[in-house]
Amino acid sequence: MDLSLFTQAASSLNTAVTLAKSFVGLRDEANRLAAVTELLGQLSDAHSKLLAINIARAESAAEHEAVLREKRDLEEKVRHLEAQKADFERYALHELSPGVFVYARSAGTEGAEPVHYLCARCRSNGKKSILQRRNSGLKVNLACPECATTYLETLKTMEAPIPTVNSWMG
Repeated sequence: MDLSLFTQAASSLNTAVTLAKSFVGLRDEANRLAAVTELLGQLSDAHSKLLAINIARAESAAEHEAVLREKRDLEEKVRHLEAQKADFERYALHELSPGVFVYARSAGTEGAEPVHYLCARCRSNGKKSILQRRNSGLKVNLACPECATTYLETLKTMEAPIPTVNSWMG
């Protein structure tokens, strides 16, 4: 036997073993790449789900803020209506002359405000409209600046201030 033949055979065998190891390494690397690709796909799906959860949470927070803002607005409206009701309770329906009705301050509610009357029509609509004195020739009218209703016509010689409910009743 020729030693060179044996050396060539050993070298070929060694090359074949090296190629087999390389193929096994390539196969293992391909398997690892496939596993990494699968993990990246799962990670991408998880990221998409997390993003959807964050978007839903942000929308929920925005909706919650809108509900809180609406609640504050409604509370403010209730406070305003309660204050308006308390203010309106200071007034009672008063007959200036037969069939002519206005709202005047009730007894015991006189304060720093000057004597005045509220328009009955506007008061019924939830508005506080103070009647204004309008001189027209020889007549004095009480007119509403909101709805333009005229409540009282008297001769101009009546220059005395408009009485309160107390003075009419007393």
